[in-house]
Amino acid sequence: MARRKSTPLRTALSRMFPKALLKRLARETGAVRRLRKVDPVDLFWVVVLSFGSGGERTIADLRRSYERVTGEEVSTSSFYNRFTPAFTGFLRAVFAQGLEKLSRCAGGATAVLGEIRDVLCVDSTVIRLQDALASCWPACRTNHTPWPL
Repeated sequence: MARRKSTPLRTALSRMFPKALLKRLARETGAVRRLRKVDPVDLFWVVVLSFGSGGERTIADLRRSYERVTGEEVSTSSFYNRFTPAFTGFLRAVFAQGLEKLSRCAGGATAVLGEIRDVLCVDSTVIRLQDALASCWPACRTNHTPWPL
């Protein structure tokens, strides 16, 4: 697999979360007991960097991304079994470590996040309300709840 050209953001993230730190935190939190096909460092980067892109994502998409990045074919069950409370603890520990590093250096946030201008969060969830509320908030779809007459 050809190595991709390094970008400033990739370099900053790699410095902030070096491989040794990620391996140590994975062992300390119990996210990994022994290294086999699913490497906790690669899994971390795939989870962090691939879930923000695109529309709806699934764990199967995540597994395919992992296989594409690492070049390692992983069985579905061995990949899915990595998503445990211990892995959640690992992600929390890495996040806490990152916040601690950013708070220690004044220009840290600017160096890592300097190119990000805006963050947009969109929630398009449609919630069905009681019929009594239809006069205040009319339905947005015509195939389920009728429009007020």
